[in-house]
Amino acid sequence: MLRHDIHKPINPRLGGFTLVEMVIGMMVLSIIGLVITGLFKTGIVATNFTLRQTFVLANSRKAIEGDGVRRGLIWAAQDAGSIAELSSATLRVNPSSGLSVLYYISGGDLLQSQVGFEQKQAKGITSLQVAYYSTDATGRIVQAASADTARLVTTLIGMTAARNKTYYFFSGGRLRNNP
Repeated sequence: MLRHDIHKPINPRLGGFTLVEMVIGMMVLSIIGLVITGLFKTGIVATNFTLRQTFVLANSRKAIEGDGVRRGLIWAAQDAGSIAELSSATLRVNPSSGLSVLYYISGGDLLQSQVGFEQKQAKGITSLQVAYYSTDATGRIVQAASADTARLVTTLIGMTAARNKTYYFFSGGRLRNNP
């Protein structure tokens, strides 16, 4: 019959970890956790940056080209027979085919107004510029005195995004009313 002695010392190599091994293991796991946390933080920052950029690009496209239902600044400027009002926050065009359309900035939004009906065109717009160009007798492109003598139009809009960073978007096109 085998007898087991409870007071016999246990062999330390048979099981368990020493305190030093436990501390080293916890340090390794902590470092791995910090690396993973850093990766997640970087991913969140990159995602937020991408979302802000997407917002800026989408709203600039709405302002310049329109959203499919409403025409944007470049369309209105291309169809204009004349410009009734132009400033850094207002553009009123008189299309050759209809009623005048007013584009203006109010509270950071670009609004479109026609016959008293007002629609929000885009968000985050801080400035707008429209310029008309024609060609002189030598064929050089020069700024036109009015929309009815112009051949080309350009628009420049300014947008302020997060952290008060301003982005400018430039677009241009050939006038439809002056071939």
